[in-house]
Amino acid sequence: MSVAIDSVKVYINQFIHNFDYVDAIFLAERLYAEVKNDESTYLLARTYYLSGDVNKSYWLLRNSSIEHVPAAKILLAKCCFDTDKLHEAESILVGNCLSINTLALDDFVNDHGDQAAFALQLLAKVCEKSDRHQKASECYRKSLKLNPFLWSSFEALCHLGKYLQKKN
Repeated sequence: MSVAIDSVKVYINQFIHNFDYVDAIFLAERLYAEVKNDESTYLLARTYYLSGDVNKSYWLLRNSSIEHVPAAKILLAKCCFDTDKLHEAESILVGNCLSINTLALDDFVNDHGDQAAFALQLLAKVCEKSDRHQKASECYRKSLKLNPFLWSSFEALCHLGKYLQKKN
């Protein structure tokens, strides 16, 4: 990649870091128009998402072929979750496994790389929102196994524990 393109990416991230989403979107759209690759697609989708335009982010990711990029996969699943497309979010996160019931932690980590703990946490939220509390609990536990600093997973487990105790 050229120095100019790398500079544009630095500026986009600087704008995002400083909450200047209008300029970040402008530059990210220009970059995407010039160089349509996985990185520019993800950067534009991320910028749309952070600026609050979840639908544009969803549309861009859904109409591209970058689901093989773990960060793009989790962003697309997050867009689905935020727009109540729970089934779609789940199938994106579960990926190569046929079902959430056959989900093996090692396979999930291979599919999601460094994002696996966060993907499991999001999958747990999907399960919780669709009233599959036992499965949500399992996913939260697995996310904590991968990253013990995910406080919200721990907190959600505490709330689910209360729910599951009342249910039994």
